[in-house]
Amino acid sequence: MEADYIMLEQFNHGWSNQQINDFREMWKAGISVENIAKVFKRKPQEVVLLVYDQAEKRKVSPRSSGLEGL
Repeated sequence: MEADYIMLEQFNHGWSNQQINDFREMWKAGISVENIAKVFKRKPQEVVLLVYDQAEKRKVSPRSSGLEGL
């Protein structure tokens, strides 16, 4: 089936291995999605997509503080 619509194409989906490792450390430290986005100079939505991706791969765990962080 050919797609007529590609969702979320306005976002940058590419991350370097170093960025992913840094993201995991920040996530584990409880840093908010907003602040992680500022560090990477990315849109918060792109960080949320990375959270989803990494959670699906069991590389990060849910936090009691959720996306907001500490």
